Amino acid sequence: MLSREMEVLCCHRPDCDDMAGFSRVIFNLRAPSQTLDLFFNSEHGYRGSYFVSPHAGLAANDAIIKRLKPLLLAWAAQHQLALDQTFAGESLTSSSAKVWITESGSQLCQQCIGEWSNPTDEEPDILNGRWEVTDTPNAHRGRKAPHVSKLRVFGAFLNDRHDEFVPARKRHRAFHINEGGWS
Repeated sequence: MLSREMEVLCCHRPDCDDMAGFSRVIFNLRAPSQTLDLFFNSEHGYRGSYFVSPHAGLAANDAIIKRLKPLLLAWAAQHQLALDQTFAGESLTSSSAKVWITESGSQLCQQCIGEWSNPTDEEPDILNGRWEVTDTPNAHRGRKAPHVSKLRVFGAFLNDRHDEFVPARKRHRAFHINEGGWS
């Protein structure tokens, strides 16, 4: 459903702040907030897969990126972006590529201004027996069910030889989401 209802807003290739010589492709998407709520927050959605297990979450992440990749690359080609299609394809299919909601403070252009920011209260929106009681880092975020209309597809950081770099704080992302709903 997401791939049918989404609109690609923009594409960027920012450099990595943690390692010189590495960059990644990022696509920003918009879809109806009801669609993104089902995709991101539902029991059988993206984070619901991570709740089952880190492995199930990674499998869901891979499946959505494989579904979106040809649509994203076609959009970039249609809009005549100066984007290396080989690099972009490799960035999207490398192991640390991911999908996430567009958070505020992480804009690269006017089209990709984020809608979601830190919650101002501790009241859980998600009651699943784990995330609402955890004291893991970012627990206040993980127990919330963001209602947004923007999503971001992050490729992996690659260098010119397509070697992948994963920042240390993201190496255990799947386990963090499994434990507390957020990374």
